[in-house]
Amino acid sequence: MKRLIDRIDTRTATEKLGLECWHEIEQTNAHRVGDLIDCSQCDALDFPLGLSAYKTTPVFNQQTIPKGFRRAHSTKKGVWALIKIVSGQVHYVVDDLDELCVVLDENLEGVIAPQMMHHLDVIGDVELYVEFYTH
Repeated sequence: MKRLIDRIDTRTATEKLGLECWHEIEQTNAHRVGDLIDCSQCDALDFPLGLSAYKTTPVFNQQTIPKGFRRAHSTKKGVWALIKIVSGQVHYVVDDLDELCVVLDENLEGVIAPQMMHHLDVIGDVELYVEFYTH
């Protein structure tokens, strides 16, 4: 997914690029703040270090999961989220990654990258909540 460079550290031999998604990458190519580059870490759903939770939804079940969760939607710029399953299972579909589908359960949480389209397909009885993170 293309991400905006919002900071550059040039104190090292390679440039350390800070992206709007909170990932940092090192490159030797010349870049400027405001350039768009591919973030392979977002595409791998790699949760950045140093984020803090700022909001948690209530626990939803198969009847109370908001309808918006069941259709393609995304978080805001700079906002990451984790889907946490209390019990049961749900299909987590990442529309922006060729509809990557992962079955989430109590042992596997879903990582939501900023502005990446995704939705949930309910399998059966499930209880889940979502935690939102930013820098």
